[in-house]
Amino acid sequence: MVEGGKKGVKLFSGVYERTIDDKNRLPIPAPYRKILEFELMEKPDRMLDLKFCQHSQGFVWIECLVRSTLEQEIEQARRSLVPRSEEWMIFWFGEIAKLERVRLDAQGRILIPQHYLELARITKRCKIAGADTYFTIWAPDQWELFQQKMCTPEKVNAVLMKARGATAERE
Repeated sequence: MVEGGKKGVKLFSGVYERTIDDKNRLPIPAPYRKILEFELMEKPDRMLDLKFCQHSQGFVWIECLVRSTLEQEIEQARRSLVPRSEEWMIFWFGEIAKLERVRLDAQGRILIPQHYLELARITKRCKIAGADTYFTIWAPDQWELFQQKMCTPEKVNAVLMKARGATAERE
């Protein structure tokens, strides 16, 4: 967890391994629970949104978003898409309508719907990886494959160079 973003908000970072119980409940890592408790402080329903994701190279995972993050995405779409246009309908029905709402329980767990676990190829063990304002949930083999194929030292170096605005290679 690092400080950053607007107003010094703590961001999701780090990778954790967890086991999903027999009732499909996923215990959220303590550092993430602290962020969620803060984000959900004024939201008595303690609801989060799950989104199934698939990369063009076939990797699959689940994103877990705090409602405020999702609301920012929706607001951006409202500013950039014409209401009721084909693009708007694709965004709304292809993305937003497919979200699954889940509740963070008093023990810091979320119940992941069975069909999401199947889509993401998650059985018992999973990797939870922070991604700034949300976190992701992966089957361990999907996470390792993604790391091997997409996070090579060369690719990471190129992205870091771009992010830092640098033109020379890192040592």
